[in-house]
Amino acid sequence: LIVFEAFSGNMSGGWGTSVMSLEEREQDLLRREYAAEQHQKDIDLRTKAVAKQGGLEDNFPREFLCIKPITHHDISADLPSRYQRLMKTFFGVYSLSALGLVLNAVLFMLAWFSPPEGTDSYGIESFLLSCLFLTGVWLGWIGWYKSVYNKLAGFREGSWVPWFLNFAIHILFAGFMAVGVPTFGMGGLLTMIDTFANGSAGLGIISAIVTAAWVLSLLGSLYSMRIVHFMYRNGMRLPNEAAPSAAAPSAGV
Repeated sequence: LIVFEAFSGNMSGGWGTSVMSLEEREQDLLRREYAAEQHQKDIDLRTKAVAKQGGLEDNFPREFLCIKPITHHDISADLPSRYQRLMKTFFGVYSLSALGLVLNAVLFMLAWFSPPEGTDSYGIESFLLSCLFLTGVWLGWIGWYKSVYNKLAGFREGSWVPWFLNFAIHILFAGFMAVGVPTFGMGGLLTMIDTFANGSAGLGIISAIVTAAWVLSLLGSLYSMRIVHFMYRNGMRLPNEAAPSAAAPSAGV
């Protein structure tokens, strides 16, 4: 009787282990199958995208007065529908950053010509730094925005690591600009407080707009980084897309 009970216990434990092992293997196979399907879809998309890329015309920015299009940009036509909302968020982040940089330079140019009373934080050095920051409009476009655009559109493949590094730098820069130390040519929160405190309402209003632009850019950047990191870890699956799940084991197993 003792031998029979021991034998039955071993069989029961082994059977449970076997069932768990089968379920884990099935989950792993489903994950691999889903990743392979997504990879094949991405390959097909890239093939079509690369085939038509040579015929893409420059359409951005839109032609206006002396402004001429210098690059191609068409989210609705280039990107799969599942990625378009995310890409529009990136475009909003980039637009806010560009607006913040331009208004920041305008702010320190005006402050240089007509500095607030009681402070010397708005000299030529601050103005030149704000002009230097304008290069971020171009660097942001080629450094992180166009990079993620090309990846999601299928125009370019490769490691995501350089993009994560570039976008992390952008997030740090957005944080510093939102804080806004005036002596560094940053028209964010501290600059807004300083200009209002010294009676420069006009400069304070511009600084408030700059602060709002960078705060919104920072929040949008953190949100977008979280989404892309999730996609990177889950075979380019968006968070709102259902994960593959294993079917329940049949009664005959």
